Amino acid sequence: MIAVAASLASVFARLVAEKPAWAWFNEQSAKITLEIKVGYLLSNSPLESAVGLRGNRCYSSLPREMRRGKQSTIMPNKKFVYVPFCMLLLTPIASGQFDVWSGLARTQFDSPASTLRIPCAVLEDENRNSVPGFAPAYALNLLLLSAEPDSERFRLVDPIKTFEQIPESCLDTVTVPSSGSIATYTTSSAEIDVDAAANADTFYTLELQADLSAPGTLEFSVLSADSRSYRRPFYDAEIPQGFPPNQPFNLDFIYDDVFIEGSLHEMNQNLLVFEPSRIVIDCFYFDPDGLLEVMEVIGTNVRYRLKASVNVIDNGKRFSVHCTVFNRDLNRLDLTVPVLDWVIFF
Repeated sequence: MIAVAASLASVFARLVAEKPAWAWFNEQSAKITLEIKVGYLLSNSPLESAVGLRGNRCYSSLPREMRRGKQSTIMPNKKFVYVPFCMLLLTPIASGQFDVWSGLARTQFDSPASTLRIPCAVLEDENRNSVPGFAPAYALNLLLLSAEPDSERFRLVDPIKTFEQIPESCLDTVTVPSSGSIATYTTSSAEIDVDAAANADTFYTLELQADLSAPGTLEFSVLSADSRSYRRPFYDAEIPQGFPPNQPFNLDFIYDDVFIEGSLHEMNQNLLVFEPSRIVIDCFYFDPDGLLEVMEVIGTNVRYRLKASVNVIDNGKRFSVHCTVFNRDLNRLDLTVPVLDWVIFF
């Protein structure tokens, strides 16, 4: 497997070492500004001042376990267009055939099979328009034929699967111009299976091109291949902490969307990101010990309070507001972090 991965590395002979780029986003439509900066949650932040919380520095990422919450999209959703596939891309996979893309969130090089597994690629012409009569997206397989520098080639092979609608998770593109002379495959999120297994953050940007007028099977040459070391987002702030049932968090205190909205604000002020990406922040109450109960629901606002049964036996138990960061350009959950924390203390 290592040898095959090394062969793939030679295919990407023009890899370039990229330094993480500090990104600055200001998305008006989302009404949220994500500032890329180094700093901590100030003691006079609106959220902390409003509820009288104390700071407790914390960097740990906790398992994802969601009750309910709200989302904040940092960059606008990509407008996927319905685009076609050309006739040269063979016959779709039969429904009973083995799904070689099972479990793949993004394009991955299968080392044992020397094959680039593409779980979804949108098909379009040079104007990003659809061609009537063909599926809008396909799952593909490209077999590595040659790893010789400057002569790298992939062949389109079975199986091929069609999509009746373009999945939101579809990351790659195959462009076929109206002239029908070439087909260009592009991705910015490919990975090698050995890296994926090691949870490594190395991804490849590929551009492959095929001559549609050439006789025989469809073969793609490598136009460009660049690598990057991806750095996951990081929440750089203090984690305020409260101690129910002590003031101001008495037994009848209400925990509702005020804290969800406040947590979204703190995430947008204190989340560090290192490359431009479409990310979604989701915040929710995390209550693994079942300390909270629903008091009432007003519209979409579910309001909680401590259960009447909570007593000194529950000392040390906690609930919190957790926020997750999901990267839509990689189809990956990058971060789960507590933003607010309450510890039972009688």
